[in-house]
Amino acid sequence: MTAFDNKYLSKLTKKEIILLPGFENKQNESLIDLRNQLNERLRKMNLNIRGIKVRDYKRRFKEQDNQLFNQMKNKKTKRNQQKEYRKSIKQKAINERNQIYNIINDVYKESKTELRKEYEKRIKSVNNKKNFQNYMKQFMQNVNKETGFEIIIGDDEDKRLAFCETLRKCYNKKTNKKILVRCYDLNGSSKILALNHHRAIDLTIGHISGSIDVVSDESDSNPYAQNYFVPIKYELMFVSKNKINRKTQFTKRKQNPKTNKIYDEEIEIDEDFRSNPSGGFWAYINLSEIDLSDFQIYKTIDKNNYRDNCFVYSCIKSNVFKPEEINHLRYFIQTREIPNNKIIDISKAFKCHFIIKRIDETRPIARQQKINIDTRKKDWAKSFKRTIELILYKEHYLLNKKINCTTFYLSHLEQINKLFPTMELEQKMRIKEIRNNKPILTNEGTNILTILRKMFQLNLFREINQCEQNILSTTEYHHLNDYNDLNYDPKLCCKPINPKEQKEKDWTEIYYSDFETDTTISPHKPYLNCTVHRNKEKIITKTFIGTNIANELLDYLENGSLTYFHNLKYDCCFFINNDGWNVQITERNGTTLQIIMTKYNGKQIEKRLTFRNSYSIIPSALKNFAEMFHLNVHKEVMAYKIYNERNLNRKKVSALEFQLQYYLENKDKKSLKEIKSDWRQLIDNSISSNSFIKDKLEIDILKYAQFYCKKDCIVLMKGIEKFNNDLINVFKETDTKMLGVHNFISISAIGYRFALNYGCFDGCFELTGKPQNFILRCISGGRTMTANNEKHIVEGRIQDFDAVSLYPSAMSIMNGVPKGKPKIIPKNITTKGLLKYDTFFAEINIKFLKCKSNYEYKFGQVFHFNEAGSKIFCNQPINHFYLDKVAFMDLLEFYEMDYEFIRGYYFNEGFNNKINDFITKLFNLRLKYKKEKNPLEKTIKLLLNSIYGKSILKATECESKCIPKENLYKYIWKNYNFIKEVIEEPSINNVYVKRIKAINEHFNLPQFGASVLSWSKHLMNQVIGTAEQNGINIYYQDCDSLHIMEDDVERLSKIYEQKYNKQLIGTQMTQFHCDFDSFEGSIGTVYSRKLIALGKKSYLDILVDEKGNEGYHIRMKGIPKQVIINKVKRMNITVEELYERMYNGEEIEFNLLDGTNCFKKTKCFQQINLSSFIRRVHF
Repeated sequence: MTAFDNKYLSKLTKKEIILLPGFENKQNESLIDLRNQLNERLRKMNLNIRGIKVRDYKRRFKEQDNQLFNQMKNKKTKRNQQKEYRKSIKQKAINERNQIYNIINDVYKESKTELRKEYEKRIKSVNNKKNFQNYMKQFMQNVNKETGFEIIIGDDEDKRLAFCETLRKCYNKKTNKKILVRCYDLNGSSKILALNHHRAIDLTIGHISGSIDVVSDESDSNPYAQNYFVPIKYELMFVSKNKINRKTQFTKRKQNPKTNKIYDEEIEIDEDFRSNPSGGFWAYINLSEIDLSDFQIYKTIDKNNYRDNCFVYSCIKSNVFKPEEINHLRYFIQTREIPNNKIIDISKAFKCHFIIKRIDETRPIARQQKINIDTRKKDWAKSFKRTIELILYKEHYLLNKKINCTTFYLSHLEQINKLFPTMELEQKMRIKEIRNNKPILTNEGTNILTILRKMFQLNLFREINQCEQNILSTTEYHHLNDYNDLNYDPKLCCKPINPKEQKEKDWTEIYYSDFETDTTISPHKPYLNCTVHRNKEKIITKTFIGTNIANELLDYLENGSLTYFHNLKYDCCFFINNDGWNVQITERNGTTLQIIMTKYNGKQIEKRLTFRNSYSIIPSALKNFAEMFHLNVHKEVMAYKIYNERNLNRKKVSALEFQLQYYLENKDKKSLKEIKSDWRQLIDNSISSNSFIKDKLEIDILKYAQFYCKKDCIVLMKGIEKFNNDLINVFKETDTKMLGVHNFISISAIGYRFALNYGCFDGCFELTGKPQNFILRCISGGRTMTANNEKHIVEGRIQDFDAVSLYPSAMSIMNGVPKGKPKIIPKNITTKGLLKYDTFFAEINIKFLKCKSNYEYKFGQVFHFNEAGSKIFCNQPINHFYLDKVAFMDLLEFYEMDYEFIRGYYFNEGFNNKINDFITKLFNLRLKYKKEKNPLEKTIKLLLNSIYGKSILKATECESKCIPKENLYKYIWKNYNFIKEVIEEPSINNVYVKRIKAINEHFNLPQFGASVLSWSKHLMNQVIGTAEQNGINIYYQDCDSLHIMEDDVERLSKIYEQKYNKQLIGTQMTQFHCDFDSFEGSIGTVYSRKLIALGKKSYLDILVDEKGNEGYHIRMKGIPKQVIINKVKRMNITVEELYERMYNGEEIEFNLLDGTNCFKKTKCFQQINLSSFIRRVHF
């Protein structure tokens, strides 16, 4: 007997009442209604609710049920009727159960299907089977009627599992409606998920389980939470599209919970809807004897037949493309479906005409066929010699060709088989009529569309059922991971690098702007914007205050202008959602690089504004511009939280109140002496800004904020201007023709273009498709690890031995950039043969690996990935290891190795070695400017470290779209198969859509970037490997530096010089130097007396200067330095004690809001505060 059975009926909650027998399927009724029904039942049972327990009710209910059963049993009925009745009930139950659980009819056989096994695995966590079944029945009743419903899951695990299984059913459901799941969080924000093939159902289920995804900046800057969505309510929607009086109406089917009446609710009306058709798999099984496999139409479901989408399959069957072209087409198209409008891009890339005839079955049959695409009429396609003609019928691309079959054969199948039983099928199919019992054959053939229509008329197709759909849904469609050979078409995959002369962008005006916001409320609210621009020598400033700042700013900015914000990701949130603008967003790795906003008047552009993130061009805080560019900058003293709604309405606050707030915001970061100094600076600043009211000892906080906001904008403007002038000087020094900074969106784009224009890539080819993907697999970033991947506490005089400009060093000594196109390495290649190539990129199985040392290396050169996805370096044999020639030679130098070559590409047309001269010239120029204390050296440093990054950028799979709310369902209907998610906030009029990009046109130069990274590791391997071979301990490596005992530095230097005949210690490229950062108040050189190394990017150095003063060098991945300092203050311990406790295995909880400004940018571009941001760290 359970605890539930002992509960009193009068104490039951709603959740418990619906568990009672007789109360199934009553989840939508109120607690009051349920109690009234319970009282009525008890009255009929002759029971009083007082003192009655659940067990009493169950016993009485069972007695009444048995009485009812006995009454039915005693009724006179015929035995055969009873038998048939029981049989029908049993079959009905089996059918219903199979429908609910997605179980095929042979589940009771010994060998269960994989589908059944997967299902059983998923529902293992069901607590109450009966509840689960009731939920499933309830949900599936709605699904079968294509009627939406809302659900609050709470902590009911059975309901959650039932809802998830229902979604799996919906995922495979054949319907002409669009199925959507809307998830709501506590704030009323919602996320819409489309149950299409590009939204993996398990990811959708992950949302239903309430998973939280938090990503943060792992540097010492403020952490940034990007994705934080906890759903509490869900709505399953079936959306329909209908034509009403030339308008398109979108509706969703609902059910009134009180009357159970089903009705269609209008959710959107569109006056000019035009569909965007796409082609996918044929959704029917061929029941005839005709072979239609040339059209990807089959008699059974085998997922191997569906590895290519129907467009690619049709191109294969056309025999127009060569095998290498087909391979590239597979990588070019990233999605299972292909939108009709993307075929233009394919036509251009493959230099082939496409004619697409779409069959619109909503029209009369004579008007159904419409030519959607015909590239023969395009000027850019006049030279194309090849043509592929396709039909788009029932959302499936197929070749427009005839087949040797007649409609007569289909219509007279039974008669033909009876008259000519021994005739071959191919001959039967050609019968066009029968005369005098003799067949008349034709060789003319019949158009495939005619055949398919006739087959539908004769019921020779059946829809793919849900079990078959399940098989299809598991079909992989990501060909970049499944190629067996490395053959490719050089015309499609290789593009010669010919630097075309860039055209200077003619901006009408260049602005520099900044918002000041009230961060005490959520979402953040702007109270001020300052924008500046230059008119010759004069600086024009404009200030916007009040409630309509964003509109006023957008009205003020000139059409065709460029505006910089130093944190566009933050500032764009205060203008991007303004009504009436079309928005294009360029994002990469969580950074908003550029936003283009366009306002249309009809179809004419009325205004276009471009916004860029200046931090992506000069990646340094604005406060560092003074030192970088020798600018005169006031010291800013700001109490940010003084700017709340109350104080902004007051406009003036006492100086004492301002100082007190400043103290509260900085007491954990600064000493009292420093704060008092800042208080004096605050008064001086307020006097300078004309915001100090002396007789009242008050500060006009708005005037004070305007003063500093303007100053920040002017500093940003002067910084970018100085940076631009510096770049022009560097371009002149290197005799390179380049455009200015306003033509680029990032420092890596400037660096890459600079190297390109200098001639570093002449004779080289950018790659895409298979060779690009394979070479990118050979990329491995810097090694970061503790010795042997273990925790360490080390005491003594320890140094941070740092490589001088590691990545520029690598570029200065590498052989150059490989010229020519990649070629396939023969299967029987030997080590000697491999080493003859200029360079190569290969996949190998390492069968045997032994250190060439008396000591096992603590910093291995091969790696695998653990379950958490972390890269673990080791000395163990490993299969499917990707590497280039430099990494291969490192393994030969430091290991005895036996390996099996699998596949790879080689280059043997020499190198373009201009990169060596280019980097050396820039580095020497930097040293010259550094010696002269010229801030231009900082500009060159930024360039040196940014040159190779763009060469290994991966293609973006998704794009962000900003859609007005009133057009949401129109957009979803047109793009349903390509939508990952839709994010909606109740307070703004736009929604943001993450959309899969159907076409991959991305080219880059991976052979350059991969080589740079490999040469950088080569430099580190020479130093660390040599140290380890000679018994010199290394305790920690962080990409370009290593922790080593001070006494061992000189010893290592001598061994290295003897081995490689070059000096190790120095300030030139390829050399190393001791480089601990000084700490506040330190005097002279610094060393570490104690290292506590916990893991990757997580360690503590206790630093000591020449006078014995101590400081900390603090690193902990994901935890900002100030949070750690505040944590030890709260715990009343030292930083050293904290790290020692974590070394001993203690889990520590950090509040990332304690010491940092931690904001969240929602996916709808609003800035909000987090109520909690906890990280638990354990090593």
